[in-house]
Amino acid sequence: MTAVHAALTDGALPPELEAYFAERAEAVDRGTADVRDGLRHLADHGLLAHPDLATNCAVIEGVARHCLTSAFSAWAHTMVAEYLSLSGSSALQAELPRLRRAETIGSTAMAPAMQHLVGLADLGVQFRHDRERYVVDGAVRWASNLFIEGFLVVVGAAGPDGARAVLAIASDAPGVHAGEPLELLALGATRSSSLRFEGVALDPSGVVSADFAPFLRAVKPRFLLLQSSFCLGLARGALEGARLGLERSFAAFRGEHDRLSADLHALGARHRRLIGDLGPTPAVVAHRLEVARMAQRAVDVELRVAGGGGYRASSSTARRLREAAFLPIQSPTEGHLLFELERAAPDEVSAPAAGGAR
Repeated sequence: MTAVHAALTDGALPPELEAYFAERAEAVDRGTADVRDGLRHLADHGLLAHPDLATNCAVIEGVARHCLTSAFSAWAHTMVAEYLSLSGSSALQAELPRLRRAETIGSTAMAPAMQHLVGLADLGVQFRHDRERYVVDGAVRWASNLFIEGFLVVVGAAGPDGARAVLAIASDAPGVHAGEPLELLALGATRSSSLRFEGVALDPSGVVSADFAPFLRAVKPRFLLLQSSFCLGLARGALEGARLGLERSFAAFRGEHDRLSADLHALGARHRRLIGDLGPTPAVVAHRLEVARMAQRAVDVELRVAGGGGYRASSSTARRLREAAFLPIQSPTEGHLLFELERAAPDEVSAPAAGGAR
């Protein structure tokens, strides 16, 4: 293990990386800095789409302490590597080194597939067979990292006779159309938009998995834990910002800040335990919901401590407030998570003890 990897503890990056993402967070938020530069910077340190899940979680949490936009882009990219690493396609596995060097940019468009898995939505993408090839049509309403210079997107698709598959499609394939970037409250630099497929011809080597449901169940804990990592990072950044304000004034909020800090510490410990055993899935679903809510509470207390200065649009507090507003609608949305938890047995939902986390 290198010194860089050893430093990835308690949501902290090595100092050089901390400074890099902190210094460019405002420019990324304004859209004047490219999130792909951050992916390349992580790649230069051997920390992008790493084979080890715990390392990826720590990196994404550390980046999110300073810039949720950069962390979200890294999450989308990392998930593509996770899918390909679990694929039986040797051609797709051969793409992993390029992903880890940020030579290929990964886009995950698997939200509809995750919703379909639990009965919440139909798949918006379909495929049919033309001899040995798959021909793909349909649309995805939301995907990120859709850079016009090129990307590799992973998507769930419905086929004939009830067949379903997970497919990897390169952006330069004829018939792939990405929409114009959406104007968002935050995370605008992630180049998020809709995606449309019109008669896209795909070789069998582009099939990530034809065992749709088993594959998604296997990857889902990783999907949720990597998302939980950027929620934890945002919460840490907010509580650190609030602590600086408490040192100047508004000591009345110290008790609330200290309670949230203790809860966050416990959630971080639980997070690491869940990464270690990757299940059961309902417990990971409950954890993902709890850490997202924690991030919102942490940003709320930061705003109250910061006062009027935090309400300035250019402040880091205001940026985190906008970033936190994304979490309830990030797929799986809060409603989706609650739907799953309502269907789960109580003993399945219980995660490893979080030591008093509320």
